[in-house]
Amino acid sequence: MGIAELRKRRSSANGVFGMKAHFHQLSPFLDDPAITQFIRGAKLIRMRRRDLVSQAISYYVATSTGLWSVADTTAEEANEPAFNRGQIEAALDTIRSEEAGHQMLIHDYGLSAFDVWYEDLIADPDSICKGACRCVGVECDHRFDIAQAGLKRLATARNAEWKQRFTQTHSVSANEQGNRS
Repeated sequence: MGIAELRKRRSSANGVFGMKAHFHQLSPFLDDPAITQFIRGAKLIRMRRRDLVSQAISYYVATSTGLWSVADTTAEEANEPAFNRGQIEAALDTIRSEEAGHQMLIHDYGLSAFDVWYEDLIADPDSICKGACRCVGVECDHRFDIAQAGLKRLATARNAEWKQRFTQTHSVSANEQGNRS
């Protein structure tokens, strides 16, 4: 199925088509002229996180347990993973690589992105979601509330403890720890 057919089938009633694509998922298709044209005309909303170490820990836990959201049916069966510095470092490297790929894509294609920072989304979901809607040309008076959407953070005290353990023995910039001034 081509991008035109995908847009036709997956656009909302107001004509908005959206897709989530990690750079490694998108990069094999960047030589396709239809994809290139699509990207050049796209409005990019990029979900990012200031605290890359916490993101790497969350990524490692999710890949270890198969639990990516509270909606996952595996929630009851998920085993508690053990702290693994090497796996957390590998997750951090993956996140850095994905970020570099997206930065390259934005630069090479002359794009701009509406950056949604995870930390800001958690703190003020309504204004961040309304900003994303405006980015794609949709005005709404809906109130965005994470709790009403049934979403919940999966991080526990374990994540904070692991972050402390990891950063004590691993060279990570203050920016990657979410400590931006």
